[in-house]
Amino acid sequence: MCLFHCPSTNTIESNKVTSNASTSANSVDVQGLPNLPTKHPITVQSSPEQKILELMNAKRTEAGLVPLTIDNTLVQVARYKSNNMIQNNFFNHTNPDGTKWTNWLQTIGYKYTTTGEKLPVQNYFCLPFTIK
Repeated sequence: MCLFHCPSTNTIESNKVTSNASTSANSVDVQGLPNLPTKHPITVQSSPEQKILELMNAKRTEAGLVPLTIDNTLVQVARYKSNNMIQNNFFNHTNPDGTKWTNWLQTIGYKYTTTGEKLPVQNYFCLPFTIK
């Protein structure tokens, strides 16, 4: 699961992101969001995230589009979302408490223009994304 940032020269928002999200490569905790239960062990695998980015950018470049970049805050929220689904045994855009991952972005003070979330049926990864 990855989250990407699409740089743009005509955006109102700054491309620089500041938030309370941890950016540790192996952490799924996000400062400001509730700690999740630890019923099931998890492992963060960043190499598939990098491969997805590489493949997406190859296609974007072929199409004449600006390459995407990894946004560490969004990566942490995506990992948190995946862990939340694992620990609480659900697969849905809406969390059992009725919140969505966009509520978490608001809680940590992340500013964005447009956002979306992709939860593929293949159990490989969760791919929410935000375009700045």
